Order: sequence, then structure tokens, then C-alpha cells
Amino acid sequence: MVDKDKVSAVRAIPLPVYFEEVMPSIDENLSGIWADLQDRGKSLCPFHEERTASFMWYEHTNTCYCHG
Repeated sequence: MVDKDKVSAVRAIPLPVYFEEVMPSIDENLSGIWADLQDRGKSLCPFHEERTASFMWYEHTNTCYCHG
């Protein structure tokens, strides 16, 4: 059974905070994603190689999408 309080707590974490604190511990090359997301709302996708930023963060819903 899904714990609704835990789901709410996870959803409350802003994605840029996740990318600043968690992702660099997985791969230090991903540390620049947070700055791009905060400044422009888009960045290179952390899940595949690309040359043009296609990873979008939507602050009002705290969701993301890769258009690549």
C-alpha cells in the first residue's frame, strides 16, 4: 500500500534541490543541471547524451519532461 504522506513529502522536494543534492552524488558531471534549471528552466537531459538542452522543469507543478 502506498503511504500518501511519503508521496506528498517526495513531491514537495523541488527538482532543482534534488539535482543539486542527490544527482552529483551519483555522477559529479550532473552538478551543472541545477543551475541551468534555476536560471532558464531547461538543461541538458541527465538521462541521455545530447548537445541541445531538452530537459524542462516546470516550477508550478514541480515536474520535468525531456523533449529529446
